[in-house]
Amino acid sequence: MRGYDGSGYLEQAVQDFQTLELYDEGPADPYSWGWIQLHDFLDMTSLIDPEHYDQLDRDGLEVSTGLGAKALELLEMSVKFGKEHLQACRATEPKLINNISPESVSSAENHSPLVLVSGDEPVGIIKTYGEKSCYGLVTEPDIGIVEGCFSQPAFIAELNRVIPRLPKTAAAWSLPVERVGAFLPLRFRAFTVPRDERLKLARNEFLFKQWRRRALVYDHEYVARRAEDMLQTAAELELELGVEELAAAA
Repeated sequence: MRGYDGSGYLEQAVQDFQTLELYDEGPADPYSWGWIQLHDFLDMTSLIDPEHYDQLDRDGLEVSTGLGAKALELLEMSVKFGKEHLQACRATEPKLINNISPESVSSAENHSPLVLVSGDEPVGIIKTYGEKSCYGLVTEPDIGIVEGCFSQPAFIAELNRVIPRLPKTAAAWSLPVERVGAFLPLRFRAFTVPRDERLKLARNEFLFKQWRRRALVYDHEYVARRAEDMLQTAAELELELGVEELAAAA
């Protein structure tokens, strides 16, 4: 067990990742980090998979932060992270925040995000800026959506062809999640780290680079609220995702 030794949250998170063998670099000074360093640290979660968990010495395996607990929970659930066609790069969080902002959604000049629903509840958001990754609002391990993580939709190639050709509307799109198929989790998002801890890192973003700061000052609750707000006026996308249907729609 790694007990609390007075270090800051991110230092403890680094220790948790070392305990889980997700981080094998030398000593870290997280409070000198900015967005780039935090992204690169969170990118280590792409190592999570059942095989990795099987190789861990699980006797007395304990962690001390919420971030470490989330990683351990997903290891124990045998969630598999990976990277095939998408990378969930450093611009993913800022582009998500941009895409779901009220100004962007209400503008007929921009491509609207796609809110995935189960029943009447939002379960994920596929952003239409940059790569078409999905941000998870709930955890549905059977289909690969994980709360607070970015995932790759199964029909990513088809989405990449179709979404740019959708009409630009002054509302979001919605689609039942079962029409999208399975997802491949890519990595944790920055919002997994408590907002007050990320705000400390925002001080290190010299010249207040806005695209980086968006990843450090927004939180999961904001994204979840925006999903609920967007659903009130969203238009359901009449599309059964599949190779033939998507090819015809394109």
